[in-house]
Amino acid sequence: MLLYFMVKFGRSQEVTTVKSANGNNSEPAGLKCYHCISQLPIENINEEAQVAFKQILYNQYNIPPSHPFCSDAEAYEFGTVEEEHCEREQDQCVKLKHEASGLEFVIRGCLSSLYNPPYKPVNELRCTESPPYQCFCTSSLCNANPLMGRVSFSISIFTSVIALISFMIL
Repeated sequence: MLLYFMVKFGRSQEVTTVKSANGNNSEPAGLKCYHCISQLPIENINEEAQVAFKQILYNQYNIPPSHPFCSDAEAYEFGTVEEEHCEREQDQCVKLKHEASGLEFVIRGCLSSLYNPPYKPVNELRCTESPPYQCFCTSSLCNANPLMGRVSFSISIFTSVIALISFMIL
């Protein structure tokens, strides 16, 4: 039986809403980003390693809901990925991606809500070509673009987690 590492997002978010001309609340104002974490097959990983993996992730990130198509923005089913209204007026959408040993791990969300203090990305400006990939963009739902540039971030827990998972599967 194939098991999947699934994490659930459990914190509530406050959002700003816009009043329409008739005074009714409409969609929240501001930037909207895809909000998910990919699922990793962990059938060959022992329980202690799974617990360590979860602790590392929850320490650095506010974990979004898992989705089977989070890593594949070109899939038809990607349209069912949850969307998040960003908290800050000058926010950015983020896509974190790492590939190792045939595994691909992706996290998407708003910059203002994805990282737990004191963690934060090293570079919030552009995207580059070296793994693990971290990318920022400023238009709604832009973190789904498969051609979205990439930003390399310095040695981090994200890299360590994927390396740990890759090593344990082999």
